Amino acid sequence: MERDQADVASLILVLRRHFEQDATRDDVRASVRESCNRMHDRGVPPQTMLVALKAAVQNAALDARTPVSREAFRGLISELTPWMIDVCFAPRSPQAR
Repeated sequence: MERDQADVASLILVLRRHFEQDATRDDVRASVRESCNRMHDRGVPPQTMLVALKAAVQNAALDARTPVSREAFRGLISELTPWMIDVCFAPRSPQAR
């Protein structure tokens, strides 16, 4: 479990900054990709990666210094979920490793 948290620790920080209006969606997407790459390298199944990424969004919302509305939380999840699915389930090229 600790290893799973290490894979998404930087993502949680970027997501929290996003909820606090201090990080862009591009920053979030780059961090999602980095987290997925770390999990891919460890052989984590795509379904598990997706669950970890969604949990990271929830943790970031709870950790944010400013209140995060349900609409903001749901909006981010709705926007990122299809993209996260693509990242988690995409085959990795040998150069990506």
